[in-house]
Amino acid sequence: MATYPNGNYLITLAELKAYTGITGTSNDTLLTNLIHSVSDAVEVYCDRRFIKWNWSTWFKYERELVLPEWPVNNVLFIGTPVVAIVVTDSSDKYNFNIGQTNSRNPTLVSGLTVTDGQTLTSTSFSFDTYTKLSSLKTAVEAAYPSLTLTLSSSPTYDYPNMNTQCLRTGTGLTWYGAIRQNVMYRIDDQTNRILTIPEDVTIQWTALDYWFEVCLVVIWEAGYDASNVPTGLKQTIANICRDYLSMSKIPSSGLVTSETLTNYSYTLSSSAKIFDIINVNYKNDLEAYRKKLV
Repeated sequence: MATYPNGNYLITLAELKAYTGITGTSNDTLLTNLIHSVSDAVEVYCDRRFIKWNWSTWFKYERELVLPEWPVNNVLFIGTPVVAIVVTDSSDKYNFNIGQTNSRNPTLVSGLTVTDGQTLTSTSFSFDTYTKLSSLKTAVEAAYPSLTLTLSSSPTYDYPNMNTQCLRTGTGLTWYGAIRQNVMYRIDDQTNRILTIPEDVTIQWTALDYWFEVCLVVIWEAGYDASNVPTGLKQTIANICRDYLSMSKIPSSGLVTSETLTNYSYTLSSSAKIFDIINVNYKNDLEAYRKKLV
């Protein structure tokens, strides 16, 4: 996992000092670096993101769906698949890949990649830039004159009924998308991650004649903001930083590498050693926060 693009971490330097009783300012630079490294290591260990983020996943239709990222704050979109775009490739040489928004690296913007199968060169079309099907069609056709993108006209949709974040590649040159369904749902109070759809809800199958292997799309906001990160998680991160700081003062530990070049200096910490500390001392403390099937 990469670091948060907005620098929004799970614990502040002031909180770390309050949790651990560390005083003074001589180690503030190292502790600040450790907050970043330890937060990332804890998320890798737990296999999840903790700070708020929007996620999108395609599911097989069930009455109960286990959303892989939690706690769920808001369900932004529930949709079912339809044929969104049919591509005509007169040159018969291009391949297409649509990245999904549930990438484990939130700094990677999902989008469409078009690859020339002969030259193996690619062009990416970010969904942050092309938020509507119509704008994506215009951009792709301008870049590749041999491609024609035909948007579905039965029904006709563009944002907000469906946008490019809901696209999924299918077989051949057909791209599927999800059209919004106004269904009732609830989030399980105990797990904060199971989405339940009532038995009497009818899911529409507009514009699809055959069974689709994943037939429901959910886009949701999950995670904590800085004000409600669990106290136990903050305490554990603070303790790991404290332990690392204590070990780094032992010359033989080799935990910290520093170098000064004229007026510039930097300090590196060993991520491998952070995982060692987690595995030896904090597996039980983090068990409640690790991603599980339920």
